[in-house]
Amino acid sequence: MSNALIYELADGKPIYYNGYKDVLNGKKPIEALLGSSFLQAILIARIVAWLHEHFSDKYLVLTSELGIQIDRNNWRLADIALLDKSLASKIKTQEKYINVAPDFIIEIDTKAAIDEGGQIGGLDYFQTKTDTLLNFGVKKLVWIFTQNRKILVAEKGKAWIIDNWDNLSLELEGKKLDLNSLIDDI
Repeated sequence: MSNALIYELADGKPIYYNGYKDVLNGKKPIEALLGSSFLQAILIARIVAWLHEHFSDKYLVLTSELGIQIDRNNWRLADIALLDKSLASKIKTQEKYINVAPDFIIEIDTKAAIDEGGQIGGLDYFQTKTDTLLNFGVKKLVWIFTQNRKILVAEKGKAWIIDNWDNLSLELEGKKLDLNSLIDDI
């Protein structure tokens, strides 16, 4: 199987892109697996703009499926990550993935094959990825789910919170962002 179909690596086992079987069967080109939905793209763009406005003095705001190398057998991707600027000098710009933990990660849905008999299924994927990143040193990981308009907030050592967008804002360092306000005009 092509390495290009691998989305992430967990404990040495590949997690494939959602739809990888269609590529293998010749039903779709690989490019069809890589794109974001219209809603995902809007949310990412507007969240990144908000993060730049409020946090660019302290953090690098990184996006575009940032690769995070946890160890030899584990690497994960992040839709949006905030990396303390003081850590940037420890990362070689020619390296493919970063090897330090961002402080915050925001994930919008997933491109992982979690319902197609991949190596890890359903809720296990989200729990395992979240635990792995928190144990690596990420302070807070926020999952935004567009289909059911839910948000999950996970911090190491605290109870995870999951609720509707209407009841729970994206909150980082005391600043809050109402997700509904990002899509009011569409």
